[in-house]
Amino acid sequence: MKQQGEILRLSRSKAAAFLFLFAVVFSQPTLYRRISVENENRTVEILLDSRMEAFNNAAVINEYTFAELEAFTFATLCRPGIKHPFKNKPPGSSVMVFEWEKIFNEATINAELKFGTSTIRTKKHNSLYYILFESLAWRDISDKGAGIVIPDSAAGKRKYIRPVNDSLANLKSIERIFEKGNYEGVIFKGTEVLGYPDHIEYVNRRLKETGIIVFNIEFSPQKGMREVSSGLPVALLHSIPDDMKEGEAVRRGLRAIRERSVRGFYFRDRSNAEAFKNHIEKHPISTGSPAGALIVSDPVFLSYAAALALLSGLFLASGFNSMAVFSVAVFLFLTSFIWPAGVKNILIISTAAAVPPLSVKIAMNRRKHLLSALIFIAAFSFLGGIVISSVGWSAELYTKINHLRGIKLSFILPIALGAAVFLSEEIKSILNKEVKWLHLIAAVALGAVLGFMVFRTANVSGQFVSGVEIYLRNILEKLFVFRPRFKEFLIGNPLLIAGLYIYSKNKSPSALSKVLLVLGLMGPVSVINSFMHIHTPIAASVIRSFYGWIVGLPVGAALILFVRKCQQLKR
Repeated sequence: MKQQGEILRLSRSKAAAFLFLFAVVFSQPTLYRRISVENENRTVEILLDSRMEAFNNAAVINEYTFAELEAFTFATLCRPGIKHPFKNKPPGSSVMVFEWEKIFNEATINAELKFGTSTIRTKKHNSLYYILFESLAWRDISDKGAGIVIPDSAAGKRKYIRPVNDSLANLKSIERIFEKGNYEGVIFKGTEVLGYPDHIEYVNRRLKETGIIVFNIEFSPQKGMREVSSGLPVALLHSIPDDMKEGEAVRRGLRAIRERSVRGFYFRDRSNAEAFKNHIEKHPISTGSPAGALIVSDPVFLSYAAALALLSGLFLASGFNSMAVFSVAVFLFLTSFIWPAGVKNILIISTAAAVPPLSVKIAMNRRKHLLSALIFIAAFSFLGGIVISSVGWSAELYTKINHLRGIKLSFILPIALGAAVFLSEEIKSILNKEVKWLHLIAAVALGAVLGFMVFRTANVSGQFVSGVEIYLRNILEKLFVFRPRFKEFLIGNPLLIAGLYIYSKNKSPSALSKVLLVLGLMGPVSVINSFMHIHTPIAASVIRSFYGWIVGLPVGAALILFVRKCQQLKR
């Protein structure tokens, strides 16, 4: 007799199949929207800091074919009464102080210069760099937003402003920035956007009126960026250090384009900028002002339905009570209309936690068909990742104005859930036994390894990456472009293959096969983790994960041969 609550009296497997199909269909609109945004952003802007030549040979800027970065308010204005190194300061003159030494060269330190119509004196004192403007009144400079504009020696070139949110900034000084000229875009300087917090709505409105693009600086969060960019096109900007070698600067830039959807590059070194421009011209990438991703709210309820359909299908196919599954699914879907942000996070974490262990549990029923079991697990890893990227998609995440929370948790939960599903009897048995020092040492060692791998799921300092690993990464990047992850093709996928093989050869599942299956969950978990990085192009995540399975197959086959050899020796 079929259980009460089955949809239209279909079997569990058929009901699950329909739900999986619904998950695929419901995730398509948001997926299409995401792919459209990625395809529209094929243009990359190269920005060169015009301060590099400002006090040396400004005419040299005219030779550039790059977009010009006009350094608006690039310095801090000395307040009246603050000490400075200039003696006999003329009445009405103004002093600016810099912390960035490259505003000067050796010939212009402690010198008297002509800059436009102004007479300028420069001094270095206590690691700071001072400029005395003798012919500019204090009011003239403060009205410009606590800064000075470098003369425009790049007529006809694309120009960008970089305002700083100084305490002197007011509506009048902010308006002077917008009146200065036509700009392609804005890059805010410092830890706050212009106008934060009092005048942020005004700045947002003026930016909308001018129709310029906003660049969000990668790895440098700025207060107010989310509010000031609302309703505006935003592109991700990556800053290249001036002391980086030319080859590394090019590789770093190309990697940022491929893997993180970066569409703006801020250079301080002319040779690096020129080398990068020459290199990307060999690729199907054009230079110019990018389109950006419009920061608007996208409809998400179909994506929520896709996640609920996928989870319901997996729980049904795994043997859970059908009425309970559908009751929870309906409750979450209705709650999403009242609390969309909270349900969004619940669905993302739940999908990431449930798909790997449940897909493996279902695949274990295909005991005699190892290859079909692997294909099933791989397919659901991709499906889970696509559904998660559909639920989590937003232009704010794509441009890294906001960040998806729970990525580290989504790495821990599936393995913990897998251990609860596959090793429940073994865990009970261990808990009933006397705990020895060997058990504690093994548990601490395993926890340390898993903890380190969780720590490595985010961008970490280079001190945690060995030289050998960097060398291997570079080789894989040259071979595959989108290099597969080590924890997929060297650890997770091979262990999963070996675990399924041992399980298929025994009438009852052995403890070894269960342990290998739990540890092997790192492969599917890593696949889903790739899709959770919304700023990574969807094609890059698919290709990288596909390579992880392809390269992991021979490694898994080698591990199976090793297991078989050990079994023969044991006999």
